[in-house]
Amino acid sequence: MFCPVCRDEFRSGFTRCANCDVALVERLDSPRPRTDAPLQVPAAKPGEPKVNYCGFLEIDEALMARRALVKHGIAAEILVRDGEGPDGVEEYWLRVAASHFAAAQAVLGYDEADGVHADVEVEKVACSACGGEVDEDASRCPHCGERFED
Repeated sequence: MFCPVCRDEFRSGFTRCANCDVALVERLDSPRPRTDAPLQVPAAKPGEPKVNYCGFLEIDEALMARRALVKHGIAAEILVRDGEGPDGVEEYWLRVAASHFAAAQAVLGYDEADGVHADVEVEKVACSACGGEVDEDASRCPHCGERFED
């Protein structure tokens, strides 16, 4: 069984995609479901790893963002993990295929450059986990969520 949106494969017995909340199909030769999405997002490659896109402190916000992505044909999943602060508040991370990261930014309006002033040049380095470009003084990778130590 396959999801017609994210193209993930499921074992027999499953009827709905847990990430996209759509009915599974037996073959992927059926066309993708139509949406009113202005974006043309190609399907993720089979087995393509998912990366952390952005985090939320409220599950409702993460669910709304995930629904917006799915509406545009971008499969997304929510990862729940314990926060690293002293209060240990749960964090809800949206994860998307690496090839859909830019499309997710376009849909949700997230811009990793938010808060960086145009007149301030920040040195960029490669994330040791995913290779994505991050600010030299960043404490976390905006692409995969990896935390950096000093």
